Amino acid sequence: MTDYSIDNALATAKNCITIELMNKSTQTSVPQVSVDGNNTMRQLLDEYALDVGINPNAAKIVFDNKRTGDSTSDLNETVTGLGLQDGDVLLVTDDGCVA
Repeated sequence: MTDYSIDNALATAKNCITIELMNKSTQTSVPQVSVDGNNTMRQLLDEYALDVGINPNAAKIVFDNKRTGDSTSDLNETVTGLGLQDGDVLLVTDDGCVA
C-alpha cells in the first residue's frame, strides 16, 4: 500500500495562508495565524476567541475582511469565501460592540 501523506501535506500547504486576527474594538490581535482556505469562521473563533478577547458564545459575531470590506456573521463561512489572502487582517466584533 502506498502512503500519500506527503502529497496530502503539500496540497494542504498550498492552500495555507497567514493572516492577522484582530478584535475590531480593542485592537487586540494574533498577528501570525496560519489558516487553510477551507477553515470556517467557527473554527477560527473556537481557536482564537479568548486570545483576542471575543466572547465565542455571543449572540452576534461579525467577521470583516479589512482589505476588501466584505463581512459576514455566518460561522460556516470559509476563509476563501470571505476572500482572505495571505497577509490580510480579519477583524472580529462580538455583540458587546455590534448594534
